[in-house]
Amino acid sequence: MRIVFHAGAHFTQGDRLLKSLMRNRDSFAARSIALPGPARYRPLFKNVFQEAEGAPPVPDSREIILDAALDNDRAETMILSNDRFFGAVSEAVVDGRLYPDAPRRLQLLQDIFDRDEIELFLAVRDPATFLPAIRTELASRMVPPDLLAGTDPRALRWSDPILRMRDAAPGIPITVWCNEDAPLIWPQILRSMAGFQPDDPVEGGLDGLDEIMTGEGLERLQAYIDTLDSPSAAKVRRLSLAFLERFTDEDATVEEIDMPGWTEADIERLGAIYDEDIEALQEADGVTVIFP
Repeated sequence: MRIVFHAGAHFTQGDRLLKSLMRNRDSFAARSIALPGPARYRPLFKNVFQEAEGAPPVPDSREIILDAALDNDRAETMILSNDRFFGAVSEAVVDGRLYPDAPRRLQLLQDIFDRDEIELFLAVRDPATFLPAIRTELASRMVPPDLLAGTDPRALRWSDPILRMRDAAPGIPITVWCNEDAPLIWPQILRSMAGFQPDDPVEGGLDGLDEIMTGEGLERLQAYIDTLDSPSAAKVRRLSLAFLERFTDEDATVEEIDMPGWTEADIERLGAIYDEDIEALQEADGVTVIFP
């Protein structure tokens, strides 16, 4: 079986992406692609990771998970989505590193599903907005706000956990995209996860635009696309860009960043480091970066 793990990261619209995938559930099933509901497998993986701390996985872990997730055994592909595959929000940054436990967990998944073809899909996000999102979330849970104290944001690199995951499980292809680019590559992400060809039809391809495009613009774009006869993915992308120029929701594209002691120059520097990091990932073997 081909098993796709979508592992977040946190604050990269994972639930929204899952909803878009779910819109294709019937058409996926017709092509032997299973999309189990998260409640059927997320608690199981939490237990698996906890039980395997420093030990090999339980021998029948694969069968337990498949029995819980699948209604039948005829699926050729299974898509599982969970932004906690590599840790909770409080474990996203530890000792100045992003998701330090990710390589061990991916290797564990490889051990459990050693007879299957595993693929990993992961969105990343500019640390200039990722760290404040973590801080806000932890504060809402009454976690001490100084949890990130001692972390130098300029030293954070997404390439660190991603390349360590690749080295820990070299047989698992890794597909990455920037959360900032997601609205324009949403249909491409859906197709890649499903194993579709570039122009295969998918539902929900415009879902990613609804956060940055006005409602009027999105309705007009969808109505125009509906008049076309099987438009290519490239055509839809060009149309999306054209409509976005006219119907951008300016308020939605401006993100307030509130981190004590940060200046505008600090935020710009983090953005530049992030861009350099993504360029380095683009050159890495075993890693595919989706760009608009």
